[in-house]
Amino acid sequence: MDKLVSIITPCYNGEKYVHRFLDSILNQTYKSIELIFVNDGSTDKTEEIVLGYIPVFEKLGMKLIYRSQTNAGQAAALNEGLKWFTGEYLTWPDSDDYLVSTSIEKRVNFLESHPEYGFVRSNAWYVDFYTLQKIKRIAVLPRRYEIRLFEGFIKGIQYWACGCYLVRSSAFFDVNPGRCIEDSPVGQNVQMLLPLSYKYQCGYIDECLFYYVNTPNSHSRVKRTYLQAVERCNEYYRLLNSTCDKIEMANGEREKYTQWLKDYQLAARRTLALQYAQRDDFEMYEMIARKESSGHCFIPVRGIYYWQRGKNKLIVKLKELIKYVVR
Repeated sequence: MDKLVSIITPCYNGEKYVHRFLDSILNQTYKSIELIFVNDGSTDKTEEIVLGYIPVFEKLGMKLIYRSQTNAGQAAALNEGLKWFTGEYLTWPDSDDYLVSTSIEKRVNFLESHPEYGFVRSNAWYVDFYTLQKIKRIAVLPRRYEIRLFEGFIKGIQYWACGCYLVRSSAFFDVNPGRCIEDSPVGQNVQMLLPLSYKYQCGYIDECLFYYVNTPNSHSRVKRTYLQAVERCNEYYRLLNSTCDKIEMANGEREKYTQWLKDYQLAARRTLALQYAQRDDFEMYEMIARKESSGHCFIPVRGIYYWQRGKNKLIVKLKELIKYVVR
């Protein structure tokens, strides 16, 4: 008998695309699936659409569990789903994305064949919302075969895309016995994957088994003011620190990762200041970085600011030129 795979999917106002996601689950070559769909207070026709799929799932021997709550955000919706799942494997893709038909089968087969891994990941296609044309492939080159992802997650050089991962439930319960993550507007995948990556090895399938859609105005792509971007950045690194604090590790390791996170947050704030043309903030963060670094730089901080701004504009122009030539 095929082992059950649980898919938890939060959704808010997804009537324009949720059918695409649901169809991709129905089209899976692996049928031992329970989908726990959590409607996070949608005000459109999401509920009507999803309920209409329940008999279709049952006809194929699959289960669709529908849960509804007042709008409380993705973390709260994911927590609701975590209460109910019963599968031996777990994944939690977003409702605006969708899966390749062999996605679940290939990942289950990998974990069944490789008991030494606690979870597995694949590549994904990043696609346009309107045309569904492939924009680029999501993969970490040349680090895609790394089996220990913890430090890569901390450094921001490994990807969090949740639909790329399939996790053994036994491994998840080992690092999260309470089936709960912290309620935050950012970092659901941080809390799900970071503890796993510290204790367990991750396998890799060098195929695109998932479509990651650049949905306009989604929570990760909405346009923000500088202050909003800074608040989001600070909350993200607070959550990283909070998640690390809950992991059992030696004091020396904890001090190392705490310092890393402090350095990366400073770099992220400096990048935001540059992106939003906040020269005073950029210069302040540059001075802090120089003070904490043992190296020396004789270029004035204002010179660094204008150099970086000019370089970024040049990169944008070059990308536009490449797109024009390709067309």
